[in-house]
Amino acid sequence: MLYDREYMRGPQYRPSTLKPLYWLLGSLVAMFVLQVLLQNWFRSDAVSDYLALYNGAIEHGYIWTTCAAVENANPLFWDDDVAATLTGGPIAPPTMLSVWSRPHHWSPGRSEPAVPLQAHFDLKAELDLPEAIISSNTNTFHEPVRIGDRVRSRQVLRSISEPKTTKLGRGRFWTIDVEYLNQDDRLLGVESYTAFGYRRPAGADQTPGDTT
Repeated sequence: MLYDREYMRGPQYRPSTLKPLYWLLGSLVAMFVLQVLLQNWFRSDAVSDYLALYNGAIEHGYIWTTCAAVENANPLFWDDDVAATLTGGPIAPPTMLSVWSRPHHWSPGRSEPAVPLQAHFDLKAELDLPEAIISSNTNTFHEPVRIGDRVRSRQVLRSISEPKTTKLGRGRFWTIDVEYLNQDDRLLGVESYTAFGYRRPAGADQTPGDTT
């Protein structure tokens, strides 16, 4: 067979660029659908499974115990007269925000130990990512928590990344907000957690602290 340069240069021998494009579009659509489904699943559960009322009304004992543990001598949290002048009455330290979403490890009728940030652990299970680290945590404060408040929290999944590979392994980043409200539906604060859930490469060594 003679070698015909012009024939070989014809359109029938041009490499197809459509298949890689179709594959890329299909992957993007699949990732978008997965993210929407997971976000909708967690948003619906945020009203039920991830809505929690703190055990009892806020009282001085919680505040004083916390301040004593870290030797916080700020008179705002110890002296009612100072609190009345500065904040219109006693308030809890803003740094106690996460306390109001932490359940007791045990309570009557509970079959399994309760954990804070339950949405994080459910997401690990749903995506089959056995390990995770918290890569960042930010707090935004709104209304102060006052004595007598009944605080409830809700966990909302804000974002899930596409699969990524890091030194720890392959997995996804996600961001969960924990919103705190009082009995009047006033927003008290928001904790935002960004985590990386991952699966270790085969044969990788265990690193302490990578099992959140």
